[in-house]
Amino acid sequence: MKRTFLILGFLIFVTSCERRVQVLKDMIWTCLPENDFRDNQWVRFSYSENPNYHADVAGPRLCDELKRSGKVTVKMRIDLMGDLLSGFRGSNAVQIEGLPVAISQGGGGFTSSGLGGPGKDPLQVAYDEDPRNLK
Repeated sequence: MKRTFLILGFLIFVTSCERRVQVLKDMIWTCLPENDFRDNQWVRFSYSENPNYHADVAGPRLCDELKRSGKVTVKMRIDLMGDLLSGFRGSNAVQIEGLPVAISQGGGGFTSSGLGGPGKDPLQVAYDEDPRNLK
């Protein structure tokens, strides 16, 4: 009985140890034609190191602001989340060019996905290579 509680306690501890890692990625941006009803503009950010993977971000006037900047690539700070049991689980855009990602309440968002093809997901690689990762 005591052994069961120890094992159960260990499993709860391991699964509750969420780990967050922040990374800074160079991204190539492209405005997407979709806007939602709150005038959030969707932008696709492709990872410079592997354009087969991208992140789609929506925010108020986001595309207009990026066009105004005149830059082809921008730096995006991304918060990576995971735990000891599952590993990398997800991510959130935190900043673009040092400015907070403004996602309006009830609208906007961040999705990260790959188109397939060669190479690994740059966020998975960054999470796995973090020196605080227990292996």
